[in-house]
Amino acid sequence: LQHDVLSQLAFGDKDNGERICDTPLILDLLADIVLQGRHSADQQAATCAVSNCAANSPELALKIIAVPGMLEGILKLCGHEEDGEKDLNARTCVSAMGCVDNLSYHQAVRPHLRGEEVMRVLVPLMQLRGAQRGEEIRVMSAESAMIVSRLSMREDLAGLRLEGEVLCTIMHCLRCAIDGELWASFAWRLGEVLEPICRLSENKHNCQVLAAEGACKQLIRVLQMPECSEPTTLQGHAPAAGRAHCLQALANLAEIPACRAGLVGVRVLLPSGGRDRRRGHQGWGTAAGVLERFAA
Repeated sequence: LQHDVLSQLAFGDKDNGERICDTPLILDLLADIVLQGRHSADQQAATCAVSNCAANSPELALKIIAVPGMLEGILKLCGHEEDGEKDLNARTCVSAMGCVDNLSYHQAVRPHLRGEEVMRVLVPLMQLRGAQRGEEIRVMSAESAMIVSRLSMREDLAGLRLEGEVLCTIMHCLRCAIDGELWASFAWRLGEVLEPICRLSENKHNCQVLAAEGACKQLIRVLQMPECSEPTTLQGHAPAAGRAHCLQALANLAEIPACRAGLVGVRVLLPSGGRDRRRGHQGWGTAAGVLERFAA
């Protein structure tokens, strides 16, 4: 029960996250439960608490991975039945994967996640087939792929080819993030999905699949949303930091004739620097024009 309380306190609340991480022994106790807990429900609650703390800031995420045994335990919980982890339930595995996802969101943490032990867990999960195996497997496969895309060096992105099923799931996550819909009992945030889509679109095969799944239309929807620079993005708004990812993905997709044609006549909100001062809000411009200025 107390682990559930910690998770709720840390959700979207940086101050509470700091109190949890700065209170002596709490992170050590959570690491012990994650690594050696006897009950899956306790491990799931502990990973949720850690995950919500990690999501609040890179400073908290760095404190978390510095705790001995914490990352090892989280990665162990990302296992699945085919790895012989029959005692782990799917929700615990998904919670652990979500924890790695939140850790990898922060640039400062990524160098600490690029070790062989992390990739040894993520790559097989990224290749799981989940269409006939429930939402949990699809979530884990998509999240592992998004994490791998964040951890990959830019020069390696062109060779990061994913199966169509995984890309379809990632696109579903994007639509849920745009519409504010839960999927698999999770809330999907635009800032967490846009960067992986941007990075994955550097591969030509991925780009073709994303285009076929309507990525161009969905990314235009994001550019038509007002920007939000708050730490927690308001519903119906796009994170200001995610706009460059959105534009880069669209620039990659525009190499495909059908996507390029879809930009004709479409109007989107101009970047923050292009505000209409007379009315005090963001001005509008053509999608093609915004992309042209972005590429320049």
